[in-house]
Amino acid sequence: MEQYSQYLNELVKCKIFNNISENNILNIIPCLDPKIKAYEKNEYIFHQGDKINKVGIIIQGALLIEGLDYWGNSSILKNLNTYDMFGEIYAFENKPLVVSIKANTKCKIIFLNLDKMLHPCSISCSFHTILIINLLEIFAKKAIIMNNKIDILSKRTTEDKLLTYLNSFSIQKKSKSFVIPFNRQELADFLVVNRSALSKELMKLKKDGVIDFNKNKFTLLN
Repeated sequence: MEQYSQYLNELVKCKIFNNISENNILNIIPCLDPKIKAYEKNEYIFHQGDKINKVGIIIQGALLIEGLDYWGNSSILKNLNTYDMFGEIYAFENKPLVVSIKANTKCKIIFLNLDKMLHPCSISCSFHTILIINLLEIFAKKAIIMNNKIDILSKRTTEDKLLTYLNSFSIQKKSKSFVIPFNRQELADFLVVNRSALSKELMKLKKDGVIDFNKNKFTLLN
């Protein structure tokens, strides 16, 4: 238990452990077949085609989820940060990953067995029931995010994709000014557009007074 207590400050901030006390987090972790692994920047955690039975929780650092097309071109599908969980859908379905997951910074990840998360042990602790409820809430929220991504990619033009994404981020942050988690190339990959076309559209929207930006800090002006 001691090896996990050093990460308790991080674990209590993870959504999967919402409404579970620190002591109960330390009690339940050993029941979930935990493994902690460290990764260097750009090191792959999982490759497309891998099968997994564990979910990962980032306790330090950040990850990127990448898609790979038929010709080997990669695109960024999602940016994951400290306290985020990943892999639960593929672990639940027991199907090969259609994406790759790599470290965007040096990071540490704790892996937990999904089957043990879904099925309480013979003691049937009340806080394990809370963990299952938290897991269902995470599934629901990720479904909403996926629908939002589909909405963005359904737009025909680079301008429409960009403004739909920025407006969605503004609503999420409840502010007209916000910092997005992507640099220009990562944003282009996320929107599935050419980087030069994206840069051209950004400058046009800034000139027209629709948006203002400095690096990855944006402000919606209309």
